[in-house]
Amino acid sequence: MTEDKEISPVEIQIPVPWGHIAGKVWGKTGDQCILAIHGKQDNCGVFDRLISLFKGNYNIICIDLPGHGFSSHFPSGIPLYFLNFVIAIAYVVKEIQWNRFILLGHSIGGQIGLFFTAIYPEYIQKLIVIDHISPMYVDDNQLVINLRKEFDDFVKLQNRLQNGTPPIYTYNEVLEKLINRESALSTEAAKIVLKRSLLEKENGYSFCMDQRIKTCLFPSITSYLVKDVVCNVNCPTLFLFSTERMKFYEKSYNDIFTLMKKKSNIIIKVVPGNHDVHQNHPERVVKLIEEFIIYENCKL
Repeated sequence: MTEDKEISPVEIQIPVPWGHIAGKVWGKTGDQCILAIHGKQDNCGVFDRLISLFKGNYNIICIDLPGHGFSSHFPSGIPLYFLNFVIAIAYVVKEIQWNRFILLGHSIGGQIGLFFTAIYPEYIQKLIVIDHISPMYVDDNQLVINLRKEFDDFVKLQNRLQNGTPPIYTYNEVLEKLINRESALSTEAAKIVLKRSLLEKENGYSFCMDQRIKTCLFPSITSYLVKDVVCNVNCPTLFLFSTERMKFYEKSYNDIFTLMKKKSNIIIKVVPGNHDVHQNHPERVVKLIEEFIIYENCKL
C-alpha cells in the first residue's frame, strides 16, 4: 500500500443496535484482514499515514468508535463504559463476518483490543497495541471512592450538556488545540484527524465527539482483573511503546509489565516519539508492525 499503489479507501457504515459504526476500508477482500481501532477523542483517520506506508497488501477496516468521528453516539443520558466499546467491536466483527484477523489498536483502542482478544481469542491471529496496556486500575480499598468520583463527575457533565451550548471555534482554533494538546500532533496529522472531528456551523465549527467520552469511560478495575486478561491473551502480541511515556507505563503497570515479560507470545518494543508517534512519525513504527504481521515466528 505504498504511495505508488492505488490508495482509495471506501467509506462504510456498519449497523449496530444504537445506529451505525462508520469507518474506512482499505485494500480488497482476500488479503490479510486487519481491524484498526483508534484512541480516545480521535477517529479512524489516525491510521491514514501509517497505512499509506505499508508495503504488503492488506484488507484493512479502520472504524470510528461509538461517539467518535462519523459513528453514532451511544444512547443519551447514561454514562459511557469501557466494556461497551468492547461489545461494539463484537457487533462489528459479526457484521463484517471475518473469522480470523489481526487487531491493531492505539491507546484506548489497544486496551479494547486487549480485552477483546482475551474474551474472543478464536478471532484474533495477532494483536498489535500502540502505546498503552489496559485501563488504569485502582487499589481494592479505593474502589468505592473511585466510583463515587466517576458518578459525581458524570452528573456534573450531564448538567452542563443539558443547560449549555457547544462552543464554536474557528478552524485555526481547533487545529491549534490538537497541535498544542498534551500529546501534540504535527500539523499534517492534526488536519487528518479534523476531517472526521468537526461539525460545520453558521459561524464556525464545533466538535462532533460525544462529550461523555471525557468522563466515566474507564472501569474501576483491580490489577487482578488486568492480570487475568493478559494471561488469557495467548496469540502473538506486539506492544509498541513511545519513549515519552515508557517510564509512566513501567511505573504505573509494574506488575503487569513483569507478567508481560514472562509470556513468550508477547514482544515489547520502544520507539522514539510521543503518545501519537504512529501519526506524527509513522515511518518509525511501520517496519516493526509489518515485520510482525509477515513473519510467522514474530521474532523482531
